Amino acid sequence: MSLAAKVHNYNAPLPIQLMPVGNPIEVYRFDEIKDSPSSPHRHQFDMILWATKGTGSHEIDFQKYEMVPGKLFLVRQGQVHLVNQYAESGYVILIKSDVKLNLDTSVWSQFYQKPYVDLGELRCDTFMGLFSFLQMESRSKVLDVSLLGNLLNGMLLALKRRIEPTVVRSISSELDLHLKVKNLIERYFKEEQDPEFYSAEVNMSTRKLNKIIRAFEGKTVHQMIKDRIVIESKSLLKATNLSIKETAFLLGFDDPAYFCRFFKKQTGFSPNAYRADESGAI
Repeated sequence: MSLAAKVHNYNAPLPIQLMPVGNPIEVYRFDEIKDSPSSPHRHQFDMILWATKGTGSHEIDFQKYEMVPGKLFLVRQGQVHLVNQYAESGYVILIKSDVKLNLDTSVWSQFYQKPYVDLGELRCDTFMGLFSFLQMESRSKVLDVSLLGNLLNGMLLALKRRIEPTVVRSISSELDLHLKVKNLIERYFKEEQDPEFYSAEVNMSTRKLNKIIRAFEGKTVHQMIKDRIVIESKSLLKATNLSIKETAFLLGFDDPAYFCRFFKKQTGFSPNAYRADESGAI
């Protein structure tokens, strides 16, 4: 399965990786993945990824993470992703973004403050049994979306028993609100950087919205906006030849000097230093 063959530009700074086949859910072993994109890219799908043997590394939104047994990652649609090295063995589950699977929100919400759940050694017979069925059904000639969703949901519920009860959130309406705010930020972050705009969009006070968002993200709406600008800044600096001035204007900054100060305050590096670094240390 060649992921590189399924990358399309869409005239975006970073390429968009499509579902290889286009099925609602697709399952692959690490050794089935060939020609994975060697530069940062975004997905048009959600991806669950975990190693079963060995050690690898990957980056999510320019943050590096070890790919080791026991860490189950969720890379959400639109996040910047790069695999530096796959572990010796493991799996990925690709989930089409526009398919309604009614997945358990109490587990799904665990991935928002950090992109993985640390389960130690993942030896859950129920989880692996359901995964085996999911892997088989995902390659059936006649796909049953309801069955695929139920199997994936069963896996999540099996994981739920392994997660500390004190950190499991079960209020789906708050998760829906959180996702709505994330989508609004994704849509408007270049034009609207005032948290009050987003609280007005969801008809809620900024104080109350921040309390809910902080429970999922560990940060305020304002910091989420700044983080999104930083991610886009890094994408533009690494993936394009735009000048710093052009980059600043594209991100909604009227003053390039202010953009440089903003970027350095958030990252510790000037835009030029970040762009020039080839070591991967920045």
